[in-house]
Amino acid sequence: MTYTGLFPGRDTDMLGIAISYGRIGNAARLDRDVVLFTGVERPTRDYEAVLEITYKGQIAPWWVLQPDLQLVFHPGGHIAAPSPAPMGRSIPDALVLGLRSTITF
Repeated sequence: MTYTGLFPGRDTDMLGIAISYGRIGNAARLDRDVVLFTGVERPTRDYEAVLEITYKGQIAPWWVLQPDLQLVFHPGGHIAAPSPAPMGRSIPDALVLGLRSTITF
């Protein structure tokens, strides 16, 4: 969703909010079987979700800045973290910050 003109006098600025959710189906998950047959505890994949908030601001007629913030829950569907992380620990939730600058001549 986006909303344009949030503040008075800033008619071209835009606020955006997005949510995404992806579920890993039971047919695609073999995590429980791997734990059963190997005896090694590891996370069970389930879903990945992202919440994103961005604001596009017209700084000058030729310059646009757009900061972006994303919160990622269960990155990779809650998969096990690679080495050197302790065995069985999942990849932690992530905070992603970005800044886009557009200059038009």
